[in-house]
Amino acid sequence: MAMDLDLPNVTSALFDAGLTLIHPVDAVEKIYAAYAQHSGIPIEELVPRIRHHFRELFDQERRVMARGTDGFVWSDELDQQMWKRLCFAVAEAIPGLTSDSQRWYEQLYGYFGEVDTWRPFPETVQTLVRLRERGVKLAVVSNWDSRLLSILDGLDLTRLFDVVVVSAVVGVRKPGARIFELALERLGAEPQGTIMVGDSLADDVEGAARAGLSPVLVDRSGAPRPLALALALASASASASGVVVIRSLDELVGGS
Repeated sequence: MAMDLDLPNVTSALFDAGLTLIHPVDAVEKIYAAYAQHSGIPIEELVPRIRHHFRELFDQERRVMARGTDGFVWSDELDQQMWKRLCFAVAEAIPGLTSDSQRWYEQLYGYFGEVDTWRPFPETVQTLVRLRERGVKLAVVSNWDSRLLSILDGLDLTRLFDVVVVSAVVGVRKPGARIFELALERLGAEPQGTIMVGDSLADDVEGAARAGLSPVLVDRSGAPRPLALALALASASASASGVVVIRSLDELVGGS
């Protein structure tokens, strides 16, 4: 069954970045459509088609990455290769989407590396400030390329963390245990008393649980809480059966 969020005993908190702390200024499929040189496809038809294929193909990429057959290694080069595969696959799935898949990929990859593409969720800063006031050590642990460092700087979030661990910088990614161990080592923290907060069942819940941390799943889908919890528990492995599900970060500090 789900565990209770026992914050008085939490001494450290690790946070995923994308869709946990920050989000794009618009839906990904709308951004992809805006950069596409589509011919003869009405925009109202194009956006849901991109959404469908992007989610399906991105989930496939994440499932392969979660297996860790490569040892969970990561780098800026591998990150670019992954996004290029994804863009080319989406373009192939939607004939007429773009006449130049390489240019489309390059434009999108550049756009998502810009600070102005991202915004913190409304409760992000206040939640982090209140956790720091309670003496909780904070870290970012994210599967991202090295540009995340400048994005967090530009959003004035870096100052709120004791440690920032980015997969492409340290060379390993979630859900492998090593990236969590690196964050704990740099924080001077132990797995017991540390929570991992994120939106991915594979990376943030199962990966953290296997590393001995207490996982907290951020579910912003709007599904009824019992349903969200049931889905999380059904999808998570036995090692992650104690997952806590929250709707927004302010629940970590007593918000609604």
